Amino acid sequence: MPNRFSRKNVKLRELPSLRYIFSTLPPGQKTLFTWGVVHLCFGIVLWAKGQWNDSLALTGFAYLVIFDAFGVFTTFASAVLITYRSLRESSIKHPFGVQRYEVLLGFINTIYLIFVAMYVMKESLEHLLLESSEDHYDESVEFPLLWVLMSIGATLVSAIGYQNHKEFCALFRSPPVGTSLYSHRSSQDMLSILKGNIFTLTTLFCGAGVLIVGIFTKINEHIGWLDIIVSICESLLMFYVGVPLAIALGKILLQTTPETIILSLEACLQELQERDPAILSITQTHVWQNSYGQLIGSLTVQVTPEANDQTVLEHVYQRLGPLLGVGNNNLGYGSGELTVQIVK
Repeated sequence: MPNRFSRKNVKLRELPSLRYIFSTLPPGQKTLFTWGVVHLCFGIVLWAKGQWNDSLALTGFAYLVIFDAFGVFTTFASAVLITYRSLRESSIKHPFGVQRYEVLLGFINTIYLIFVAMYVMKESLEHLLLESSEDHYDESVEFPLLWVLMSIGATLVSAIGYQNHKEFCALFRSPPVGTSLYSHRSSQDMLSILKGNIFTLTTLFCGAGVLIVGIFTKINEHIGWLDIIVSICESLLMFYVGVPLAIALGKILLQTTPETIILSLEACLQELQERDPAILSITQTHVWQNSYGQLIGSLTVQVTPEANDQTVLEHVYQRLGPLLGVGNNNLGYGSGELTVQIVK
C-alpha cells in the first residue's frame, strides 16, 4: 500500500514541449530562428549551383555557409536556454539541466565541418590527379556571383548581428574557464567582432576565393585549375578551425577537467591542506564543464575526528567557489556548482 501511494503521488517535472516553446518565443528569438532558416537556404542554393556547375570551390563555400547557418541555430538554442529557466533547472532525469544539448549541437556542427572538409579534399585531389585540365575545363564555369555576394552578406549579418560563433570563438582562444566568456563581446564594435571570429573570417576568405575564380574563369576559360586550388585551400581552412574545436567540445562532453584551470585548482587544493590543519586529505576531485563557461565540481575531504564540519565546508567554498564561479550567473548560462563530502 505505501509503495502504491508513493508511485501515485510522485510526479517527475516535465520539460516544456517544443510546441510550447515556439508558441511563446519572444519576437527577437522568432526573428533569430527565421534568419537561421534564410541563411540555411542561401547555403542550400549555393550547394545546388555548385553541383550543377561542377565547381568544387563553390560547393566548399556552400558547406561553410551552411556551417554558419547551423551556428545561428546554436545561438538560438542558447537564447532559448536563457529564456526558459525550467530548461536549466535540476531534475531527476536531467540533474544539471539540458545545457549539454547546446554543447552537443555545437559538436555535431563541428563534425559536419570536418566531414565536408574531407569530402572536398578528396574530390579536389581526384580532379587534380585523375583528370587533365583540357578534358575537364574546356568550357568556362559560370559562377552565380550574385548568390555568392548575397551569401557573404548573410555571413556578415549572422556574425555581427547575432554573433553566431561566439561560443566557438571563446573555445578556440581558450580563455580562463569559469570567468564570463561572453560579457566582453557586447561592447565590441563590428570590426572587433569580425577580427575575433576566425570562423566568419574563414567563410569570408573562401567567398573571396570563389569570386576570384568566377571572375578569372570568365576572362580565361582555360584556367579551371584555379577552382581546384581554391577548393583545396577551403578544405585546409576547414580542418584548421574544425579539428581543434572538435577536440575542445569532445573534452566538454567527456567531462574532462579544463586544462585552463588545472594549475589553479591544484594550487587551491594544496593551499587548503596547508592552511587548515583539520583537513587530512582531499580526494576524488572532479571538475568538468556542464556547458559553455559553467563548471561543476565535486570532491571528498577527509578531516580529523574533532574537526568542525561547517567550518571546513566554509573554508573549501571560500577557496574553490570563486574558481568554479559558484554564485555567478554568467549572464544566464548558469552558475558553477560545488559538491563537498566530509569524511571523518
